[in-house]
Amino acid sequence: MVGEEPHVFYVWFDALAAYMSAVAGQDMWPADLHLIAKEILRFQHLLARFLMAAGIELPKRVFAHAGCSSKRGKMSKSKGNIVRPEPIRKVMGADALRYYLLREVVFGQDGNFSYDALVGRYNSDLANGLGNLTAALSP
Repeated sequence: MVGEEPHVFYVWFDALAAYMSAVAGQDMWPADLHLIAKEILRFQHLLARFLMAAGIELPKRVFAHAGCSSKRGKMSKSKGNIVRPEPIRKVMGADALRYYLLREVVFGQDGNFSYDALVGRYNSDLANGLGNLTAALSP
């Protein structure tokens, strides 16, 4: 695309093919919700045109989520500063991470992730606050 030299469009077209083949024959397309990063919104628009041209239904709703940063800047797979959820899930459980993100990041706005903040939120809200409440209510 003119003016978009650093972007390679075939990667996005390949991603669309991967989405479609991953759910082929499973009655999972069109997606009820297609969650994408806000940085690829313009490419999503072009992919929608490809789907329309092929006579394939569009996802029912597309939501572009905000970004997440850390002490080392904006998180990115290419920068290698992403947070891997699996180690957190093994130690704290998936619900603790979900709770942290819902509590700390305003829906639709960029957020910041910190392991210290995650542990602090876990200890103060989940372990102490809710944990003490459930202990007090137990017979």
